[in-house]
Amino acid sequence: MKNNILKLLLLLLPLFVFQSCMKDQDDVFDEPSSLRMQKALDNTRKVLRESEKGWLIDYYVGDNQKYGGYAFTVKFDSLTCTASSELSADTATSYYKLTTDDGPVLTFDTYNTVLHALATPSADNYEGSHADYEFIILSADSNEVVLKGKKTGSIMKMHPLTETSSAYLSRVDSLVGNFVINGASGTVDKTSLDMLVDIDNRQIEYSSSNDSTISGYTAFTMTDKGVRLYEPITINGLKLQNFIFDANKTTLTCTDASNVTLKGTLPIGYFKYSDYAGDYSFKYSVPVSGKLSQVTMDVKLTPSGDGTTYKLDGLSSKFRPVLKYNKSKGILELNSQVIGDYQDSKIWLCALGVNAGGNLTWNPSAGMVLKYNPILSTPGKLGFEWTSNGYSGLTSDSFIMWLIDPNGKSAGAFVNPAWAVNGSNRFYYLDSLIKK
Repeated sequence: MKNNILKLLLLLLPLFVFQSCMKDQDDVFDEPSSLRMQKALDNTRKVLRESEKGWLIDYYVGDNQKYGGYAFTVKFDSLTCTASSELSADTATSYYKLTTDDGPVLTFDTYNTVLHALATPSADNYEGSHADYEFIILSADSNEVVLKGKKTGSIMKMHPLTETSSAYLSRVDSLVGNFVINGASGTVDKTSLDMLVDIDNRQIEYSSSNDSTISGYTAFTMTDKGVRLYEPITINGLKLQNFIFDANKTTLTCTDASNVTLKGTLPIGYFKYSDYAGDYSFKYSVPVSGKLSQVTMDVKLTPSGDGTTYKLDGLSSKFRPVLKYNKSKGILELNSQVIGDYQDSKIWLCALGVNAGGNLTWNPSAGMVLKYNPILSTPGKLGFEWTSNGYSGLTSDSFIMWLIDPNGKSAGAFVNPAWAVNGSNRFYYLDSLIKK
C-alpha cells in the first residue's frame, strides 16, 4: 500500500512543479504579452517624437555592413518622418509605422527618396545595396534608440540631435572631403595598432605587430568630428570606438581612452580629387587596314561637380565616359557603363580583354584604372598608365561599344559612324594619359 502511494506521489510531482513554474512565470509577466508589446510601441513613439531636432542614425548598409555606415537624420511627428543624409542634398517626408512582427518594429513603409535610396535597384546595381528600411526595436529612451535591421541583422543606433539636421550633415560633408587617409598606426599601452582604411567602402582592417590576438575587420561611419566604428577594437581592456580626425595633422585621436592617437598615412602615388582636372594626351590603339596603329588624342578630364567622378571630354560629341574617383587609393577608374541609347537598347562602353581571349563584360565593376607613372611625368605634368582594375572576371586592356537589350542580354556590337572614334567602335590597348 505504501509503495502504491509513493508511486502516485511520484507521478503527481511533475504537475506540482509545472504549476509552480507557471506561477513563477505569472509573477514575472503580470501583464498579457499583447499589452506589453503595445506599451513598448507607445513608449517608442513618445521617445521618437520628443526629440525636437530629430535623430541621428548610424545607418549601416549591406550584409555584415559590407558597404559601411552613413550619417542619416530623421525627425518624427505622429504619422510622418522627414529624412536627410550625407549622401544627398535632398530632404524627403513619408509615413512611418510602429507595428509588431516577432517584437516591436519600426518600419518606413511608404517610399522615401532618402531612406529607401540604398535599397532601391538601379541599372548599375540591380539588387540595390541590400539596405534596411524595417527595424526591430531593441530599446528606446531619450538618450538612445537601438535598432536591428530585419534584412541585414545590423545593429543601428539613433541619438538625439542637438542642432538642425542641415548643420550637422554640413560638418559631416566637410570632414568626409578632408578624410583622405588609407591607414593609421600608433600604440595603446605599448601594444601596437595598425589600421588599413578603405574610405570608399568605409571598412577598417586592424592588427598588431606585437600581439597576434588583436586582428579583425569592422565597418565605420563618419561623424561631424571623425569616425565611429561599428564594433570597438579592444586592446588591454580598452574599447576604442570613437575617433576625432585632425586633417592638418592627419591623426585619429580616440575619445574613449586617453593618450591614444594614431598617425594617418597615404599610399605612394596618391592624388587628391582636384589634382586630375586638366587637358591630357590620350594614347591607345585603333585598327587601320587590318592592323593596330597607336594614336594620340587631345582629351580633357572635367570634374562632374559631385566630388566623386570626372567626365572624359574630347572623344566624341555623342558621349562623355565617366571616371570614378577611388578616394581610398587616390586613383581614377574607367569601368563598363551606359553611354547612350539606340532604338530600344542601351549602348554600353564595355570592358574588353583582348589578351584575355577577346572576352568582354558590361559588369560595372570591370574596367581599368589610371596608375601614376613617374617615367611619364615631368615637373607639373602628371603621367599615368592604364592598367586592369583587378576585376576577377576579366583582365581588361581595351573597351568596345556594345548593345544590351531591355532584357539585359547582348544585342551585338554597336557599329555606327556617328558614334565612331577615329573610325572605330573600339579602344584597343589603352596606353597612357599624360597631362599637358
